[in-house]
Amino acid sequence: MKWEDRLDFAGLTDVGMRRSNNQDAFRILTANQVDQWRSRGHLFVVADGMGAHAVGELASKMAVDSIAHTYHKLVHLPCSQAIVKAVQDANTLIHNRGTANREFQGMGTTSTSLVLLPEGAMIAHIGDSRAYRVRNGHIEQLSFDHSLMWELVRRKQLTYEQARVMVPGNVITRSLGPEPEVDVDIDGPQPVQPGDVFVLCSDGLSGQVNDADIGLLARHLSAQEACQYLIDMANLRGGPDNITLIIVRVEDPAGDSSKEKSSQIGPKRPLRNFSTLFLILGIVNLVGCAVLAITDKLMFGTFGAVGLGFLAGAGFNGIAVLFVGLLWRFLTRPRAEPEPQPAATPFRPPTRCTLDKKVIDQLNARLHQLRAIAVEQAWNIDWTEFFAHRNAVDKHSQAGDFTSALRELCLAQHLLSVGQRRFLEHTQALLGG
Repeated sequence: MKWEDRLDFAGLTDVGMRRSNNQDAFRILTANQVDQWRSRGHLFVVADGMGAHAVGELASKMAVDSIAHTYHKLVHLPCSQAIVKAVQDANTLIHNRGTANREFQGMGTTSTSLVLLPEGAMIAHIGDSRAYRVRNGHIEQLSFDHSLMWELVRRKQLTYEQARVMVPGNVITRSLGPEPEVDVDIDGPQPVQPGDVFVLCSDGLSGQVNDADIGLLARHLSAQEACQYLIDMANLRGGPDNITLIIVRVEDPAGDSSKEKSSQIGPKRPLRNFSTLFLILGIVNLVGCAVLAITDKLMFGTFGAVGLGFLAGAGFNGIAVLFVGLLWRFLTRPRAEPEPQPAATPFRPPTRCTLDKKVIDQLNARLHQLRAIAVEQAWNIDWTEFFAHRNAVDKHSQAGDFTSALRELCLAQHLLSVGQRRFLEHTQALLGG
């Protein structure tokens, strides 16, 4: 079974805590046949719309629908060209709609697409929605935010830390719709490893939840669980914007990726065993010639014609076998894993997202703070169930089962998130909407 058949993926969108409508959209289109997988792969798209009233909602829906449809229609183009053309055609469609009607003026949307192919993972990107990859206990952003803040950092006019404080984070410099033509960032295909987790998300998530927490939940929970609990986390931290994310995990059912890696990189091991055998035979042959030469010299004081002929033939044979062995070893040498392309965000190094007792304690402390707010504001929560999850956190943490402890923490957090939404809805109803 190949890794393309072992994907755990999910997508989820939420209106957030302060918006009346959801201007985000996402689309998941997986290959359902082998030929389709080989030619087009799996496609995942997230879009975050911009514009007054329902304009942004329309723009994001047009983007994900158009990209998915056009990408699979352009079968005559290589995948990298097809996804770029699909995004550009979506831009034309949205731009034409925006200029045709005054009510739609200013409509636009971000767009971040992930294409998983036999050759690897490819990202096509515009705007400040993001693409992440979680690998080996670290989360790395693969996309570049097309925002004023990031542009100033790229031009080295500000450091990333300075820009976060001094520059508004919501000023977008590139998106689909406002302009008749648009440049699309394309990255990849990057090699994919068993255990890799990809996250696509709108800034409603990345603006409220840090990279480490995104990587932590995406890595240690199922895709569906991680989507829900990351939305809960963003809402409990304010939820000022719509929240949308897709999580895609490349499964490793054997629990050890080394076997699959060795089968993907370089030729099979038996071929190299033959080259080793040739080398041994060649060396033995030459050593044997040397021993015979020394013995002949000691016994007869000179070399006879027959002895010289034998030594010359055996020596030539040994050299030939040794040469064949060296040539075979060179031709069957393991091929190095392809060097990954430069990261799109060189000023943002990968962030560690490993799970241990210290991390559980930190998340537990945040949960305690949220509980205090819930009690103060009288959120409607089943506290018996809450404390059952909370006690399970301590039990699993003490036993060293930090993944189960994390899941119990998220279940308790989910109760608080549901209670918070009920409280806000009740408050809005009392205030007349």
